[in-house]
Amino acid sequence: MTTMTNPAPTTESTSGQESGTPGIRSVADLRRALDAGGQPPLLLDVRTDGEFEAGHVPGAVLLPLHRIQEDPARVARELSACGEVVVICRSGNRARSAAEALRGHLPAASAPAVLEGGMVAWEQAGGETREGTGTGVWDMQRQVRFVAGAMVLTAVVASTRVPAVKWAAAGVGAGLATSGVNGACPMAGALALMPWNRGTSLEDGLRAVRERHAGR
Repeated sequence: MTTMTNPAPTTESTSGQESGTPGIRSVADLRRALDAGGQPPLLLDVRTDGEFEAGHVPGAVLLPLHRIQEDPARVARELSACGEVVVICRSGNRARSAAEALRGHLPAASAPAVLEGGMVAWEQAGGETREGTGTGVWDMQRQVRFVAGAMVLTAVVASTRVPAVKWAAAGVGAGLATSGVNGACPMAGALALMPWNRGTSLEDGLRAVRERHAGR
């Protein structure tokens, strides 16, 4: 006698609730959810103001990671009434950090998901983006390139007088190579704390969340 078993259902998004890690939404899965009608997920963009202004998913709300980290319990309370929340950053690292900060303050069923691959994957898949009105602040990748280039140039010039300074340039290069491998960029994290990047306040971000939720 042959026993038939049903294969386990598959999906492009994973909850991550059993593993204790943030759930994942693929780009294709998110695009279907946004096109399906009804109440779409709340899209929470945790990048800096400059990055958001340079291009974001239409309908996304800006609440930078460092603002969430100021009071994750308060942010979680606001999000608890918003239904499904998908967190977005450039590549996924900051979004995971934000989701993990919020998970401890939300029921498992309300834990936010992370857009897999972030804005990089969204744009590569041809997803629509919208620019902001402009804040005059460079996007984070442009800032990183400028600061890294300036540091290398300064170290090379200084090394003509103090040869050992050349190792500072080597350190910058090693840091950039490492960030290319693992997707994490400590320089971007440091720059995000600079006054010109702090932009949107926690109050402004939460107000935008409430307004967006009411308009869905």
